[in-house]
Amino acid sequence: MHRIHPDGSGDEQIWDEKIQSLATSPDGRYLALTVPIEKSAAGMKHGQQWRLEVVDWARKRVYPVCDDAVAYWSGDGKSFLVSPIGIYKGAPTYVFSPPADGGIPELPSNGISNINEFAKLKHVRTIPQTSIGIGRTPDSYAFVKETVQRNLYRIPLR
Repeated sequence: MHRIHPDGSGDEQIWDEKIQSLATSPDGRYLALTVPIEKSAAGMKHGQQWRLEVVDWARKRVYPVCDDAVAYWSGDGKSFLVSPIGIYKGAPTYVFSPPADGGIPELPSNGISNINEFAKLKHVRTIPQTSIGIGRTPDSYAFVKETVQRNLYRIPLR
């Protein structure tokens, strides 16, 4: 992960680990990173697993959030959203309000072990869909709704 000035000068590497997904806070100070969990092949329960972390790259501090999720800030910067992936796919999207001075929402210091525990935290609300495309605020969003329709009758062809 590098940052540069709009004119292309000042190339600075700010993070050098593997990243599956990335979002930056409106002020550019924090990164919401989904990174691979390194496990031995024998220890894998199911496919690849991911860990969501928020990084204060200026201070090189990593705040664990949870496993198997991605996160991003709303366009107005007033909400931090956590959306499940992997084994939690189908769980709701969780919406947090960061502090008024910016920064990251208050989360347990070691993160949480199950994404459904977010519902128990104060100042959290849910959006019932996953894989949402957020608008300017969490009140306007788009989501994917999959349906299958099949022909229930057989029609003989001659």
